[in-house]
Amino acid sequence: MGAAPVEDGHADAVLNRLAMSCLEDVDELVERFVPYVLATPGYSEGQVPEAVVSGTAVQVFELLLRGIGGVEVPQRLIDVSSQIGRDRAATGIPLDSLLRAVRFDSRVVWQALLARAGPEDRPALLAGAYRVWEAVEGHALGVMTAYQDAVLEMARSEDDERRRWFARLLETDGKHPEVLSRAATVLGVDLDAHFVVVVAPGRSRSRLAAVYSRLLASGITCHRQPSVAGDILCAQLPGPPGRRRGGLVPRDPVRDQPRGHRVRAGAWRRPPRHDHRPTAGR
Repeated sequence: MGAAPVEDGHADAVLNRLAMSCLEDVDELVERFVPYVLATPGYSEGQVPEAVVSGTAVQVFELLLRGIGGVEVPQRLIDVSSQIGRDRAATGIPLDSLLRAVRFDSRVVWQALLARAGPEDRPALLAGAYRVWEAVEGHALGVMTAYQDAVLEMARSEDDERRRWFARLLETDGKHPEVLSRAATVLGVDLDAHFVVVVAPGRSRSRLAAVYSRLLASGITCHRQPSVAGDILCAQLPGPPGRRRGGLVPRDPVRDQPRGHRVRAGAWRRPPRHDHRPTAGR
């Protein structure tokens, strides 16, 4: 004959008792969790200090155990999952490494619950195992969503900064060394390298966008930016600097534009032979 079904009320009481017992010994769970995380690629390079991993682990285990035990979660723990996702994104931890650490939470919690469950508690614990899964999955989803949102936000911010400095480079006509230096840093280019600049007006913008995507996929450092005269594509040519003077050469779409339009459109000219830095059109 099969085992008798476990009543929901009994399972809830067992889970509450076991979860609260684990919470009283939360330091034990943290001690098991932290070494695993610190050995995980992404964390093993020391990007997140051990004290930070330990501190957040205490909060996460309290969040999970309260959820499993059916105990109210205090306000201070409501945003723990989201905060971890944002912080790890800002630190540069790979998402795969972060999720591996998050999944290890469930193993630590489940083993701690099993260790405290007597033979008479096992049926109720198994009947309520879905609550452990729900608590961990809810935490993992909160972490992942916040991480991805933070990555998108950082990408938009970086793109805005690239556009801002590229525009300043054009506005200053390439004559300010400090602007040149900062723009090169933000755009990730070498001032002594060789460049090509193309401006695509009107319908040709879509073709330029396709070229831009192919260049990025090929590992070419490039930047694309809209302007009054058309979309600008600036690409750093591969190869060591100094072999040939390439400058930043415009194409026909801006050749006949007024000077102000040429500057704003990125009509950059070959620099003099004694000057190794690209400069904007005269």
